[in-house]
Amino acid sequence: MAKAPGTRKTASRAGPICRTHCNTLRGLIKYAERISDKDIADLNIPTAKPLVYELEDDMKLIRRYYLGDQDAVEKAAEAVAEQSKAKT
Repeated sequence: MAKAPGTRKTASRAGPICRTHCNTLRGLIKYAERISDKDIADLNIPTAKPLVYELEDDMKLIRRYYLGDQDAVEKAAEAVAEQSKAKT
């Protein structure tokens, strides 16, 4: 996948890491998972929670998950959703 504007890619033992702004990350997730415009608007990406994609050699998605305590990840995603509600 080509490097998206506004992203920074570094290497780790597990493979590449992409650190980016939430809107750019939303676009990458939309592209990688082929999420519709309607559904991507409902995706709440928790702040500062690493998102891991496990891919096959042909780049087919095996699974995705956030690193860390899953209760904390859910609470962080809920906080993002509440921020969105406050703006509308």
